Amino acid sequence: MRLPKLRTIPFLFALIRDSYFLSPLQRSLRQQVAKAHPRREAQGAPLVVIQCVADYFYFGLFSRITGGLRKSGPLRVEQYSLRSLRQASALSLRRFIWNSLNENFLSDWKWRRLYRAFADRTAYCAAGFIAPWTALRLWGAAFGLWRSLEDADGLARLTIRGVWVGDLILDSYIRFKPAAALRLTDLYLLVVIRQALKDLEKAFGYFGKRKPALLLTSYTTYIQHGVPARVAAHLGVKVLAFSNMQEWTTEITSTSPWHTRSGASYKQDFSALPGQEEKIETAKRLLEARLRGEIDSATPYMKTSAYGRNKDMAIDVKGMPVIFLHDFSDSIHIYRWIVFHDFWNWICFTIDTLQAAGIPFAIKPHPNQTSDATGAVDLLRAKYRDLPLIPTDVSNKQLVEAGMSCAVTVYGTVASEMAFMGIPTISSGDNPHISFDFCRTARSAAEYASLLVRHRDLGQEPARMRRESCVFYHMHNLNLDQDQQMLRNEMLEFRRKLFFVSSPPPLPEILSAIEKFGSAPVFDSFYANLYRELDGSRQARDHSGSNAPK
Repeated sequence: MRLPKLRTIPFLFALIRDSYFLSPLQRSLRQQVAKAHPRREAQGAPLVVIQCVADYFYFGLFSRITGGLRKSGPLRVEQYSLRSLRQASALSLRRFIWNSLNENFLSDWKWRRLYRAFADRTAYCAAGFIAPWTALRLWGAAFGLWRSLEDADGLARLTIRGVWVGDLILDSYIRFKPAAALRLTDLYLLVVIRQALKDLEKAFGYFGKRKPALLLTSYTTYIQHGVPARVAAHLGVKVLAFSNMQEWTTEITSTSPWHTRSGASYKQDFSALPGQEEKIETAKRLLEARLRGEIDSATPYMKTSAYGRNKDMAIDVKGMPVIFLHDFSDSIHIYRWIVFHDFWNWICFTIDTLQAAGIPFAIKPHPNQTSDATGAVDLLRAKYRDLPLIPTDVSNKQLVEAGMSCAVTVYGTVASEMAFMGIPTISSGDNPHISFDFCRTARSAAEYASLLVRHRDLGQEPARMRRESCVFYHMHNLNLDQDQQMLRNEMLEFRRKLFFVSSPPPLPEILSAIEKFGSAPVFDSFYANLYRELDGSRQARDHSGSNAPK
C-alpha cells in the first residue's frame, strides 16, 4: 500500500481534522443518537461495558442494544477503547511515523466522543497510561516469556493469570506485523507479548474492580478483542459477541472463548429433529442458488462469489487435489484446535507432502484476498517454481466439472459446497463440518499427510455427501427458532449497510438504518429478558457484598 506524502501544510491540517475531530456527519449523528437514547443518572443500576469500535455498524448496534435495555430500566454504560497495535508499523520507519500520526490517543478520543452519545463514561483505554514501574514490570515479564518460547505449540498454549492468551498473541503477530509465518526470535513478537500483558493488566484492573453485568464485544480474535472478553468471562461477567454470521449473538465463556459457532454435534442433533426431508430440500434449494453465483445470508462477508462465470483455467485438474488458500493474515485460531499455527506452514507442509509423493495438485487463492499484506503468495512463487495457481475468478463448480479429486482446506466453508457437488474435503483443524464424513479432519500432521497421499481413496459416496452437505447447511445456517432467525437476519441486513464501508453513507441513510434496526417486537422481548438477567445478577452481587465499597 502506497503511503501519502506529507507535502503541504493544508494536507497536514486535513489529516489532523479528519483523524482527530468529529466530522459534521459524525456531530449530527452523535446529536441524533443522544436525543433518541437520553442518558439518565442511574446509580446502582446494572453496568454494561461496550467496545468503542471505529465502525458505524457497531456504533449503531451497541447504541440500539443499550437504548433497548434502558427502556426496561435504569442502566449504566461504559466504553473501552480497544486500539493498541498499529497495522504494519514494524515494516519501516516511514510506516511507523505515518501510522502513529493516523492512529493515536487523539483518534481514539474522536471515536470515544461519538460513543458518548449513549455511553456514560470511558472504562479504560488499551493504549492508555500505566505507571512507569508497572510498565517496566510488564516489559520484564514479556522479555522473560519471549526468551522462554521454544516453538509455536508452546506459544499457542500460553496461559497468563489463568487466562489463555497464546493463540491471541500468535494471531495478532501474524496480522499486525504482518507476516506470513511466526518467527519466535522477532522483536515484534516481544512487542505483541508486552501489549497482551498490558491488556491483561488493564482488563483485570477494570473488570475485577467494577464488576459489570455485561460486556458487548464485536469479535473475540486478536488480543484487543480476545483479552477483554476472556478476562471478563474468567471473572464471571456475561459476554456477548456480535460477529457470528450464523446467529444473532454468541455467548462467550471461559471454556468456550470463540465467537464462531461449533459444529461438533451438528450431525447428531439433526438426527433428533422432525421434518428432516423438508429441511434438506430447503437447504438444497439454497445451496443450488449459491452455486449459481448468488451470495446468500450465510456468506455475507464474501465480496465475490466463488461460483461465478467460467474462465479459462489453463490447468488440467483432472484427478488432482485442489488446495484452497485462506487469507494469510486472518486469524487461524477461531475454532477449538488446529494442527498448524499459521497458514504459511500449512500450505508449505501440504505442497511438500504432495510433491514428495509425486502427486500433481493445483492451488486456488482466496477470492476475497484482493491484496496480500504478508507477501505470502509471492513468497510461495519464489519458493516453489512453476506453482500451479488457478485464477480466483475460475468457478469452483468448473473445477468439479474438470474432474478434481478432492478439496484441501484448513477449515473453509468450501468443504460443504464441494460435498454438495460430490467432492470430499481434507482439513487440518476443528471446523464447522467436523461431525460429517464428507470432511476428513486430521488431528496431527502425520494423519494429515496420510490423508493427502490417499486423496483418491477417501471412500465417499457422492449421494451421501450431497445429503450431508444439506444437513450441514440447515444446522449451520437455518437451525434457529423464528425469533432468533429474525434477530439474526435483521442484524445481517444492518451489517450489510454499514459494516466497514469504504466511505460512510449520507447521514439520513445511517440514521434510517439505525432507527429501523431493532424496532421489531422480537427485539423488545430480547431487551426485556436480558435486562431482567442483568438486574438479577446485580442484585445477587449486591446481596453477597461483592460490590460493597471498600
